[in-house]
Amino acid sequence: TWHIFAGGGRGPDENWHGTSRDGRKFIADRPMRFTANGVDCMMANGIPVPGGVRFYAFNNARPGQPHRIYSFFTRDGTTWTADPGVRLDADGLDTLEMPGFGVQDPAIGRLKDGTYLMVYTTRIPGTRQQREQNESFRRVASVRRGELRVEKIDSRYRPAPTVKPGRFLTGQDADLMLGGFGFNNTGGPLRFNHPTGLASDGKALLVADRWNNRVLIWKTAPTKNTPPDLVLGQPDFTQNNPGTGKHQLNWPGNIAITPDGSRIAVTDTNNDRILLWNSFPTKNGAPADIALNLEQFGQRDGRMRFGWPWGVWTDGKKLAVVATHGAAVLIWNSIPARDNQPPDLVLRPRNAGTPRNVTSDGRWFAVSDHNYGPRSRPGTMVWRAFPTSPTAEPDFTWSEWLKGTFTPDRKLVLAGISSIYVWNTPPQDNQTDAAVVLRPDAYRNGDGPDAVIAGGRLYVCNYNGNNVLVWNVLPRRDDQPPDFALGSDT
Repeated sequence: TWHIFAGGGRGPDENWHGTSRDGRKFIADRPMRFTANGVDCMMANGIPVPGGVRFYAFNNARPGQPHRIYSFFTRDGTTWTADPGVRLDADGLDTLEMPGFGVQDPAIGRLKDGTYLMVYTTRIPGTRQQREQNESFRRVASVRRGELRVEKIDSRYRPAPTVKPGRFLTGQDADLMLGGFGFNNTGGPLRFNHPTGLASDGKALLVADRWNNRVLIWKTAPTKNTPPDLVLGQPDFTQNNPGTGKHQLNWPGNIAITPDGSRIAVTDTNNDRILLWNSFPTKNGAPADIALNLEQFGQRDGRMRFGWPWGVWTDGKKLAVVATHGAAVLIWNSIPARDNQPPDLVLRPRNAGTPRNVTSDGRWFAVSDHNYGPRSRPGTMVWRAFPTSPTAEPDFTWSEWLKGTFTPDRKLVLAGISSIYVWNTPPQDNQTDAAVVLRPDAYRNGDGPDAVIAGGRLYVCNYNGNNVLVWNVLPRRDDQPPDFALGSDT
């Protein structure tokens, strides 16, 4: 015979017992009343214990009385005895005149080491009004317990300058900055402002620090939160003003380095150009050797002009650049040797909206898009083979903005807006069943997903977290947390 016990409703006699011959259809035979310490309880869950079964219940709270958890013991399922005392109390809320506070719905499990684990719920109101009411009652409880704390804030800041006489003028400089370190001030080499791109030749690490108008370079990929060795786009690690010279940057979107570490390419997004360094820089603010101005390539078919480059990729042979304005990917079959050398191929996918990034190993080729297709949603277009025709259409598309890298053994790592994926082999269709799917609590990406492998470690852009998350080994499980971060102490 199967027995079932259930609690429900608000009345004192609404705990029910039923029996079944097959464990599927039960017939309720009688209501039961459970009373502990003079209060009626609702049955919740039970567990076998030596000599019988112990059931756990919570009381039907009246105004001014919180929910508490009690237990009852039975040897035969018919006669129940309340255990003395309270199993779990809503400590600190018993002075409130708000009904329903406390702990409810206990479930009990016995662990392998013999200890017992209780999982229960507390009443957390759902609406904004309820949450505010909930918080006000918590504050009342804190005050009644004598826990009110007053903290003096020792604020130190430079006061605003005195008011200047006369009217405001067009183009007038601001006098004070709030929310930043100051005018033309990054805050230092490890203060990132929305890092949006990563690159590595396996040894060095490069980070496009977008809103600081710079590229940071570690000659050897860091093993902890240590400052970079070099900076491009700025004369030092403090300044962040944009500029148009070959030694300057304006809102760089992404970066690439050849596998042998000999050349670097940066998308200088707000300057509508690509900057190329023909050798690895040796000093801060080293000027680029070649500039590719996208506006020079034009559009002869009446379409939107090329401009606003975000993504860049190179394998040391080919160069691919995403023209967000113009909805195209510009491909050079060899590394350009002069300023404004036109591309050999212009790829215009049919449903491209505002393409952003490129991921490739020279064979498998993917382009992410912020406004893909008729619905203008994030997507990633994938070609199973590197496109060689301007009319080549993607073989499949993911409904997510993804950017990443290949490992030396050709595993694929792609970072998205909310998840990081690791595939053991490059996907051949829009499957999302990656071997590992990471969703770290600290991961707050937006317009800057990217991932690279350097020194055997995985580095992932955390665009809205203003840091780079790092795993010391390629993660093998979904819940594997990062080991440290660049740009953050924790």
